[in-house]
Amino acid sequence: MEMEENQEEVANQEVPAVNLDLVKQFLKLKPPTFNGGMNPVKANEWLTEMEKNFWLLRCDEVQKVDIGSYLLIGEADRWWNLKGVREPGMNWALFKVIFKEKYMPRALQNAKCAEFERLKQIGEMTIAEYEAALTNLVEYAPHLVATDEIRARRFEEGLRYKIKRVVRPMVLPTYTEVLDRAIIVEQDEDERKSRCFNCKEVGHLKKDCPKLRTRANAVSVMGYGGRNAMPGGNDNRPSNPGSMSGSGNE
Repeated sequence: MEMEENQEEVANQEVPAVNLDLVKQFLKLKPPTFNGGMNPVKANEWLTEMEKNFWLLRCDEVQKVDIGSYLLIGEADRWWNLKGVREPGMNWALFKVIFKEKYMPRALQNAKCAEFERLKQIGEMTIAEYEAALTNLVEYAPHLVATDEIRARRFEEGLRYKIKRVVRPMVLPTYTEVLDRAIIVEQDEDERKSRCFNCKEVGHLKKDCPKLRTRANAVSVMGYGGRNAMPGGNDNRPSNPGSMSGSGNE
């Protein structure tokens, strides 16, 4: 509902005639609008989505500014009218600079960069969850992972110890290889955790092993039968000692 309202607000804005056809093509892609707010993640996601669409339509630098500013609404649109339109020599690179200064201030970017450096796979976090979190934060610390191999080493460093001790000695050269191997090790760990130490089958633990329960039931039945067979501990003992011959009462 909010997206539809934002699209309607965009449609009601004045469109530069020179870019009208391109804007129409762009809007068919249902691009996100941006209404401001001090949320660096949201601002960065908007820039990323815009650049993906720019690439698809092969927009030039001026067209990027025209369309990007056209999709600013609310507070962001007011900011652009006060700040952006007055900047001389405006192109997309400059647009991103002043946009980040406003909505992705250095202090917040530094905080995200520090979060990237500290991130580790802890608790019940899966490899997939850890990788997604790292990918979301790497946008704020590209200088820390300048090459694919450096990124692979950073990914290794944050892995849970049981996984890292297997993956790290392999010294895999690419991020993709490290990620694939870490997933395989995690799957092996999960299988080991769910493998029964009694019957060696996967899917239950030893305490729930059906073979142990069957054996325990068999022992219980055998013990119960033995007690019935020997009620007094001696089946050969006569029930009435006085009935024995030679008792002297003949």
